[in-house]
Amino acid sequence: GTARLTDASKQTLDELAKKLQTWPAYYLKVEGNAASGGNETANLALAKERADAAVDYLKMQGISSARMKSVAGKVGQSRVAFILGELPY
Repeated sequence: GTARLTDASKQTLDELAKKLQTWPAYYLKVEGNAASGGNETANLALAKERADAAVDYLKMQGISSARMKSVAGKVGQSRVAFILGELPY
């Protein structure tokens, strides 16, 4: 139940940042998810926090915030999804 990035997550985000730097016309939607069980409102808030954490990390890697948006996704999964090729925000 945390939005803290693991070392493995950071490695994945580092690879994604490199790709985004070579594809400047691509936009990214980061969809945070949370496991089911417990309070659904709290789970959706956690999902958004997870997406925000990934976006914040990518910003630190030099990716413009104008190219990314974070959203709360689904309850029932506990990972973050990345959707490339979005239209400009």
